[in-house]
Amino acid sequence: MDYNRPYAILREDYIIKTSESTFTVDFFNLNTREHFVVIDSYPCKAPVHPQRHIGWFRFDDINNGESKFSVSWDKQEINVKSLSGKNVIDKWVNTEVETQDLYPISLRIVIRKKFNNEIVFEDKLIMYSSVIDYEADKSYFFTKKNHVNVVAPHQQIIDKKLKVCIVLRNFFDKDAIGYFVWDSWVLLSLLGIQTEIFVQNCEDRFRPFVRNAKELLQEDKSSLKNTLVFYNYSIKDEDIEYIKSVPCCKIAHYLGITEPSQLRIFDAELAEECKYGLENLDNLLDFDLIIANSESSRREFLYNVIKKKNTELSESNIAKQIYLRKSIKQKVYKKSRILPPIISMQATWENVNEDLEFKEKIEKLGDIILYVGRLYPNKRVADVIDIFREYLKTNPNATLALVGGSHTSYKKYLQHKIEKYGQGERFVFFQQLTKEQLKSMYQVAKVFITMSEHEGFCVPLVEAMNFEIPIIARASTAMPEVLGNSAKLVCNKDCVSISAEIHRLIVDEDYRRNIIEKQNKQFENYTDMKLASEFLNTILGCYNQYENNH
Repeated sequence: MDYNRPYAILREDYIIKTSESTFTVDFFNLNTREHFVVIDSYPCKAPVHPQRHIGWFRFDDINNGESKFSVSWDKQEINVKSLSGKNVIDKWVNTEVETQDLYPISLRIVIRKKFNNEIVFEDKLIMYSSVIDYEADKSYFFTKKNHVNVVAPHQQIIDKKLKVCIVLRNFFDKDAIGYFVWDSWVLLSLLGIQTEIFVQNCEDRFRPFVRNAKELLQEDKSSLKNTLVFYNYSIKDEDIEYIKSVPCCKIAHYLGITEPSQLRIFDAELAEECKYGLENLDNLLDFDLIIANSESSRREFLYNVIKKKNTELSESNIAKQIYLRKSIKQKVYKKSRILPPIISMQATWENVNEDLEFKEKIEKLGDIILYVGRLYPNKRVADVIDIFREYLKTNPNATLALVGGSHTSYKKYLQHKIEKYGQGERFVFFQQLTKEQLKSMYQVAKVFITMSEHEGFCVPLVEAMNFEIPIIARASTAMPEVLGNSAKLVCNKDCVSISAEIHRLIVDEDYRRNIIEKQNKQFENYTDMKLASEFLNTILGCYNQYENNH
């Protein structure tokens, strides 16, 4: 399948500010009657509109092929012009932009439809004020290699020509999928395998060191020889049909997708993206191997593929539906494996120092009951709040620490719930903790709790085990699988009994130690050496088998 959607390739990974900095964009399949190009600009730090919006420039007559642009400044007013003789059709420049921490700047190349302003392509180029600033971002990105000191044993031959392309839609720091991708990139690189990360969206400071996913789709077929594509799928991705057609060995990593109905009230857009993601799971059947992050995710995958295929048959054709269900199940189990989405968690945390000042502040808050994860409706954080409110009747000096990014409307709902209850000072939100602060939080916490209704895996459970925090979790989706019989699993929101369990875990030292010992035994399944070895044997084994068959 040819990839011919409108898009562009940036020829520079980054630029440094000079009197007139230049960059080049190579445009493909652009129709000047249908599309226009906007060069937009924001500071990478706090890109807030309008006070931190630097300005934008529109070009209507950009042709296919290379176009060169320049960026210059008159005091703090930006100016972007085409060096290929194209005119600026429209522009907006912020004459009162906030100049604090203006650099680095994200220059966003956006292709839109003239008819309805729809964005069909977006990529970004980072502009640094100096080479020193660029080196700071580079150091942050590449020193992650120091956090993985596991060169795991494996039984597979490594092809010296092998190139691995890790593909995902969103690559962000402080995100479980992001950490897994980072660790897999590091592990493969340490083995001398050429490895690149291809993304659609990422943090600005990562952009100079990764490639746009659409570049992979424009690769010449001959250049994909000896290539392994490792594709992470966890939400809507319109490029999936093109990625599955890339002519090389392909592994799909399915990370679980939340049922849309659990999200729709607070985030209708995300619910639709999840719906799209579930409806297109059958595309993963065309990959050479499917890795699921848990058995629960594999069952979810199988259910949604069968559901879609059955809708293509007549409801009265029961025999065909039964045969189809059986054949799909056989195919899925034959070409799928279960791998936890962790590679080097122990090594990562060992290389993180405590934030002693932060730790001291947290310790003053009393007994910390900890939740770590996104504050989203499917996580049922409201249930955690209800349980903790009950626990305050027993221990009024306890504090519930809610750590994780949130959806605005759901967080407002949670805050309203807390205000209605009173004792708001005992409920504390922590949205942007550093790794050092999060480590300190884990070290201080007395109990870890989650009442989530959907988890493909739930990495924070393993982190809590690593820090020997007794866990209370809802017995849903992957959590019983991750925890085994080690933690305290609950089937419903019985606030009184769960509150009593929290208190016992805090005051009964023998009981607490017994639970932790069980968790430590379960944690042996998630050691760095074991997980890294399984990861390498699985993906290299798939690649070697593909090469032998082709």
